[in-house]
Amino acid sequence: MLFLNVPLQVVGFIFVKTCENMFPPNSWNVYDRVLRDLPRTNNNIESWHKNFETDAKKHPSVNSLVNKFQQEQNLTDMYLDQLNSGDVYTRRDAAIAKDEKIKFLCKNYKTTQLKNYLDGLIANF
Repeated sequence: MLFLNVPLQVVGFIFVKTCENMFPPNSWNVYDRVLRDLPRTNNNIESWHKNFETDAKKHPSVNSLVNKFQQEQNLTDMYLDQLNSGDVYTRRDAAIAKDEKIKFLCKNYKTTQLKNYLDGLIANF
């Protein structure tokens, strides 16, 4: 039998299991990020890691790892040069529209019924 190490709280004659959240809301809630026009996900980092991992060996030598880091630095310098020269990363129109809808919902959260708010979010995912 598996026993959980959680404190029990007596409510009348009913025991209610209570425990601290394993993942508190500030670790997964993106409401504030949406309002500040920040990314909701870390997909760009995941993409970089996948590309880096694909190019690198499982157990690289020091020299090959240093070479990989130099390649990454060269790419970073190139991207910075592109940004400094006015090149702009463009996003798909559908992604922009989706972000605008989600931001609209978040801005109106306090004046919207919870069910309507959640239905609106569900419709965008």
